[in-house]
Amino acid sequence: MPKEIINHNNLFKEFSGVTKEDWEKKVLEDLKGKTFESLLWTTDEGFVVRPNYTNEDLKDLSYLTKQGPGFVNTTDKNYPPRKWINNEFIEVSNEKTANTLALDALNMGADGIVFDLSKIEEIKIDSLLNDIHPHYCEVSFIIKSNALETLKKFFHWIDTNNFDPGLCNGFYHFDPIASWCLSGVFVNHWEHELSSILRLTEQKPFYGLTINSQIFHNSGANIVQELAFSLSMAVAYIEKIQEGGNDVETVIKNIAFSIGTGDNYFMEIAKLRALRILFQQIANAYGVNNYKPNDLKINSVSSIWTKTLFDPYVNMLRNTTEAMSAIIGGCDSMTILPHDIIFRDPSSFSRRISRNISNVLKEEAYFDKVVDPGAGSYYIENLTDLLIKESWQLFQEIEANGGFIKSFEKGVIQSKIESARKEKSENIATRKDTLVGINQYVDGNEKPEFPALKPDKESKDTTISVLPQLRLASDFEKLRVNALGNKKSPILLMSIGKSFMQKARVSFSNSFFACGGFETTALGPFSDLEKAVLESKKHPSQIIVICGSDDDYKEYALPFVKTFRVKDRDKTLLLAGNLPELRDVLMEDGLDGFINLQSNVIEVLTRLQQKLGMVELKASEA
Repeated sequence: MPKEIINHNNLFKEFSGVTKEDWEKKVLEDLKGKTFESLLWTTDEGFVVRPNYTNEDLKDLSYLTKQGPGFVNTTDKNYPPRKWINNEFIEVSNEKTANTLALDALNMGADGIVFDLSKIEEIKIDSLLNDIHPHYCEVSFIIKSNALETLKKFFHWIDTNNFDPGLCNGFYHFDPIASWCLSGVFVNHWEHELSSILRLTEQKPFYGLTINSQIFHNSGANIVQELAFSLSMAVAYIEKIQEGGNDVETVIKNIAFSIGTGDNYFMEIAKLRALRILFQQIANAYGVNNYKPNDLKINSVSSIWTKTLFDPYVNMLRNTTEAMSAIIGGCDSMTILPHDIIFRDPSSFSRRISRNISNVLKEEAYFDKVVDPGAGSYYIENLTDLLIKESWQLFQEIEANGGFIKSFEKGVIQSKIESARKEKSENIATRKDTLVGINQYVDGNEKPEFPALKPDKESKDTTISVLPQLRLASDFEKLRVNALGNKKSPILLMSIGKSFMQKARVSFSNSFFACGGFETTALGPFSDLEKAVLESKKHPSQIIVICGSDDDYKEYALPFVKTFRVKDRDKTLLLAGNLPELRDVLMEDGLDGFINLQSNVIEVLTRLQQKLGMVELKASEA
């Protein structure tokens, strides 16, 4: 019996089409008086994002008409539709130890190793790579010095062990411009060294030049800046290496990117997609017209910027969403750093968990079953288009300023990143943005797993301002660490009035002070102000916080402050809430300040720690 042929075009013929205008009408209906604009939000890059997109929003995206929606790397027919390399990061201080870790990782689900050789001068390649078979896994290196000699050793090891160089994949992460951005010092004769490295790798599936864009991400740059500065750095390399006599096509086809992936889920997906289109534009501008977006090698690295010392197991969740963004965005390989790497040498447990994030996304979530799930997504395609346009514009601005190296020497790039970092830090400090376990949902009883807060790295005495490598949580963490060794009497939350809203203000205050490691205790509610003041005075706490509803405050706040200040001039008196109509008079009568949704938590808690005689901290210290 012949198989029935289904006409897919008729599946939805009973349903009338829905236009963008129809959706917006329905949204306005459900908003019940609120404007559609109330649903818009603005990204760190300044993009205004809509709550809904339709097919109509794709028609003006110019890159789609040239490229088409699907351009993520394709794979060999022997593999699933979507393939990425699950890299294990290993910092090498001893070759035999690193080799043991690498073999264990490869036997437990990794299919690539990234050896960080930055802390070792002379590498014993035989010992490091013993029993590793590069036909079956990628082998990559991060290196700062002796790069050419080390690469020669690696290729000699391949020949000696009778491996086919044409089957040995990986990338070489020798990035002297990035190192200069971090240290202020250039490696001697780096242009000649890179030129020689690219001559060694040009006929091999091994990328000789890796652009390290993580330095921008972990310095607090926004995504437009990450893309623009990475492209500009790539152009700086192309120009310099061309001067050494290398063919431009060889250089471009030997470039890979190692890009940090943060926690802004959809924007990070769009970032990787935009990078492919943008670098194709660079290649085409140099006359390499056969270069396609999926020719670009992208290694995604989980973010250091987003990770926290407190509540560190949340870092596992952050790693997971970052990995999901990287895979959907189209990475070729992925390095998921262990969740505890920021405060100790990773344990075997943390290595296993980070390695298995990729395995679970592949084997259980089936992320490898669709080539490009972001293709055609109205939302992601629009974000991609915005990133392409804005990043290209900033890239051209940097090039017009003399290119990456001159712009960095002038401080242009550092200044732009600093502005973006300050905005992100302000959003965290005011809790506009949430960092779980740090500025919201803090576990006040947590016993930290880290032995001590690592001291900040001192800036080297250089003629230029270098890029600091930071974490978003660091200011809050310093407050918490400081409080661990300076336990004072708890802050008193004094409830006044009769409204049920007192509990909400007490809850808000508990959360607010927990961010700085402060303990709290609550009394009340009191409608008898004399009794409330007497209890406040008797309590050993040096900080009293008035908690009540706005209506209660209108009746009780001013009398409480006046009565309190008659009996006690020394304690700090705060009010939880925002009373613009009473603010001035309350401050005149002795209130020391307010805590509310607009408060900069870092600034408020720093002042309180200073007042209580704890170690002096600077709120802006990174």
